[in-house]
Amino acid sequence: MAQTLLIPASYPIDISIEYQVIQRFYAGGHDKSEVVGPTDGIMLLGLSFNVLPMGAQLTVNDPENGGAATPWARYLWRFYNYRMGDQAAFNVGIEDPETGATMTQLFKFADPRLTMQLITWKLYTASGVQLRQWRALT
Repeated sequence: MAQTLLIPASYPIDISIEYQVIQRFYAGGHDKSEVVGPTDGIMLLGLSFNVLPMGAQLTVNDPENGGAATPWARYLWRFYNYRMGDQAAFNVGIEDPETGATMTQLFKFADPRLTMQLITWKLYTASGVQLRQWRALT
């Protein structure tokens, strides 16, 4: 069973969709495009607060640390290391921007190299920590 990435309730998630397209451009303004990946695209999540949170530090109760309240940046660092080590996809619960319903999808970290300093910096800047939707080969 996949682990679940815990995200504080007040933390914004930037959802985008990436389509893998081959485009051929011809003379006279003609073109031919083909979607070569999933026709519904690949979901990308950006975890970025953009501003420092007011008041108390964001924390989660880390199940891989005995349920202890853990600062979210430290939790994310530990979670990143565990998931990169086992190369396992993990669940993320997000709100579907189209319907407003909560859905759970499998993701992996998009960046294969992060430091604690870089994770902390990315969490509070526009670049954010990026997650890429994962699908099993069929």
